[in-house]
Amino acid sequence: ECRRVGPCSMVTHIGFMGDDHRALTHGWDYLLAAAAGPWGIAYGDDGIQGEALPTSVVMSADIVRVLGKMGPTTLYHMYIDNYWRTLGEGIGHLVYMPDVQIEHLHPSAGKAELDDSYERTNAPEQYDRDRAAWELYLRGQLLDDIEQVLWYRDEPERRAAQFHHLQAEMARPLDPNAIADLWDSLNPPAGIDPAIAWAGVPWV
Repeated sequence: ECRRVGPCSMVTHIGFMGDDHRALTHGWDYLLAAAAGPWGIAYGDDGIQGEALPTSVVMSADIVRVLGKMGPTTLYHMYIDNYWRTLGEGIGHLVYMPDVQIEHLHPSAGKAELDDSYERTNAPEQYDRDRAAWELYLRGQLLDDIEQVLWYRDEPERRAAQFHHLQAEMARPLDPNAIADLWDSLNPPAGIDPAIAWAGVPWV
């Protein structure tokens, strides 16, 4: 569904901020969106990692549209910030804004209690799992992600073609034959309209 984040909308940028982040700079979202531009990634100072890692991020919505994701689905919790940094470096547009303060209220900095949630997501075995997944992605899919973004970024005609294709797909009416096929496969009780079955409306 990430590919539908705005092919027909005014969305220009998409951001991530954890529930343990707190924006301190007024207008932080506008500042980061402006820095990210039409095909980039920007981040501020979280008070812990600083320039080293974008623990919160704002990126061009077109990047998400092209890739269909904000990050690798194989990562459970860790190393997503490594992905954003490496992707931004790879496409040549990663901007760190030290004057934009987005505080990371993390137990490692003494800014929060080490509760069950933190213990679970920061457990050694979780680090090991996500580290292995990131290393595999780094050596496999990452280069494809970078090349795909650059391919669309550098060719406006391709972007326009993809835009119109997605627009057409979203506007395409349901195929009556597909509805009939789904009707047969679901085999709902007698008297239920196939359109209702197609829409996923519960029968009972």
